[in-house]
Amino acid sequence: MLPNQTPLLLFGLCLVFSIIGCENTSAPSTPNPPAPVCLVGEAQLGTTACGLNGGGFLEQTCTEVTDPETGSSVNQWADSERCIDEDVCVNDETQEGSRCGINNEGFLTQRCENGVWVESAECSGTDVCSNGTLQTGAQICGLNDEGFLVEKCEDGAWVDTAECTGTDVCVNGSTQAGTEACGLNDGGNFEELCSEGEWSQTETCVDPDVCVNESTEVVLVRCPNDSDGVANRTCVEGAWNEDAICPERLGNLSYTALGRRISFRSVDLNGTGTPITQAQAGSRISLRVTGSVENLRTSCPGCVTQFYVRLDGVMNLCLGSRTGNWSFSESTTFTAPEAPGIYYINPTQSWQYNCVASTAVSTEYSERTVAILVVN
Repeated sequence: MLPNQTPLLLFGLCLVFSIIGCENTSAPSTPNPPAPVCLVGEAQLGTTACGLNGGGFLEQTCTEVTDPETGSSVNQWADSERCIDEDVCVNDETQEGSRCGINNEGFLTQRCENGVWVESAECSGTDVCSNGTLQTGAQICGLNDEGFLVEKCEDGAWVDTAECTGTDVCVNGSTQAGTEACGLNDGGNFEELCSEGEWSQTETCVDPDVCVNESTEVVLVRCPNDSDGVANRTCVEGAWNEDAICPERLGNLSYTALGRRISFRSVDLNGTGTPITQAQAGSRISLRVTGSVENLRTSCPGCVTQFYVRLDGVMNLCLGSRTGNWSFSESTTFTAPEAPGIYYINPTQSWQYNCVASTAVSTEYSERTVAILVVN
């Protein structure tokens, strides 16, 4: 280098050093302090992850820090305990949300998605009906199984009640006494029949009465001694009041009169073989009587004596006219009286030379009555 070139070189180096912070090369200069990183008390969002799902960052605060080597103080950023995180839940966790269900008995399920609760359509409620409501159930009921039990919703479930939708009022095929009167004395009722669950009147009259009040009739009856008898009946309050005549020896009796004993062996009235018969008014009646007469010789043993059986005003049958003993077997026919009633065929006797053509005799029943005719 040329001696005259030295000042120029120094000038150039000084210019360079001035640019980089030195004024000259003759003595070092004091460096300027660096600009502070932050101001104490300031805060900023840091870079350290935090939060429920790691999606937030710790907040940084500006603090003054002393360098232990140099003793100088500098400001620098430092993580705080405060996490800046917008998430409110841990992803995939669930919780109960809004009320739901038919009776608000459940909750909608909330699931944490991206740090926020999202409500789903899934409800924890299990009720199947609204409390207090009614519906027709499946349980069959009714008199003829025509209905169903009504169900009521209780605690969210259907429960059978005692109420039935069936409207039938009777069991099909059953019967009962109706309300319309009928019968001999209007003391009965027409029978009602249940059909399709309803009562309908039939033509059958359920009547406890067996006769028309105040009516009368004469009937043959069987007596307690197992013999035939006859009864006068009068209808009182729908039932027969009966006045029965039960002869003990009818048709097979004997009695004493005029010093003679007459004994009847058999009495056949109208071909029945018995001394009691029933016939229509005005009809022809036959009568056959057998027996015997014994002269007891206690009264006029030589008198001619006659015995008869008669129906007063209607018939006379002479059984013989003798002084001593005799047997008889006599028969006749006659016309039954026109008036209904009980007619008694009674015996009588006389002391005459011959049988007397008379029909006069007692009309009352007695122990001597030999036959009874019931005229209808």
